[in-house]
Amino acid sequence: MSDFLSILLTEDNLEDVELTLEALSQHNLANEVIVFRDGAETLDFLYCREQFSQPLKVGILNNVLIQGSAFSKLS
Repeated sequence: MSDFLSILLTEDNLEDVELTLEALSQHNLANEVIVFRDGAETLDFLYCREQFSQPLKVGILNNVLIQGSAFSKLS
């Protein structure tokens, strides 16, 4: 297991997922990014429910809304 925290990304728009992953990769982050399609799936993961029975060490970046250019917000 890595010493890095995993990043949880909850997003239902595939284009926004791609933009976010690209922005993160441009900053050379070594963290694993786990993508969820909706909040219910994310909560199942966080509470180890349903198909997510094995908890991971994760960091939560709370209430981050990136509008406009994702690259300028992250740089």
